[in-house]
Parts: sequence; structure tokens; C-alpha cells
Amino acid sequence: MGDLKDAVIRGDPKALYIVGLSYATGQGVPKNLEKAVKWYLKAAIQGHAEAQYLLGHCYYYGRGVMQNIEDAAKWFRNASKYHIVPQNLSNHDCYTFLRENSIIHGCWEEYA
Repeated sequence: MGDLKDAVIRGDPKALYIVGLSYATGQGVPKNLEKAVKWYLKAAIQGHAEAQYLLGHCYYYGRGVMQNIEDAAKWFRNASKYHIVPQNLSNHDCYTFLRENSIIHGCWEEYA
């Protein structure tokens, strides 16, 4: 646990993401989606693709944060650069969401 704490203090994006997951799932800490979003954001800003996807997911569904489709699209677009596909949306729904929000590019085009 000390290694994780040290990594968080250093601002390591993977460690920040792990803290976010802990808050999202309630593993080792009380479940708190607002705190999960805070930690995902810290990791996402540093380019952590999974955190970017989960942050997009939070904004898309309004979990831990006010629902905001524009912010969801922004974070899904960032995650798509790393070929992270939203798992809770079908490929068709994902493509439709991205097309409707004018963010089709890169790996998303394969679902066209």
C-alpha cells in the first residue's frame, strides 16, 4: 500500500486511476462516485486512456457528476486515440453516439 501512496504523491497516472477505481467500486474505501470522478480526472489529464474512458462514461451517464454529453464526447474522443471502446455501449450505439456528436475519427471509423 505504501508504494501506491508514494505513486499517488508523485502524481503517477496509473496510481491516480487505481484510486479512482477504488472509490468507484468501494474497494478499500467507502464508495463515492464524486471522488472517483475527481481521481479519474487527475489521471485522464495526464493521458491515462482507461481513466479518460471511465470519465467519459461518468459524464455520459451522469454518475458522480452532472450528466454532460459534450464532456462525455471529449473524454471518449481522447480515449479513442488509444483504441479504448466504450464497453457498456454496443458498437452500433457507440458509433451512433460518436457520429451524432461529430467525433468520428481513428479507430471509431471501423464501426461505420
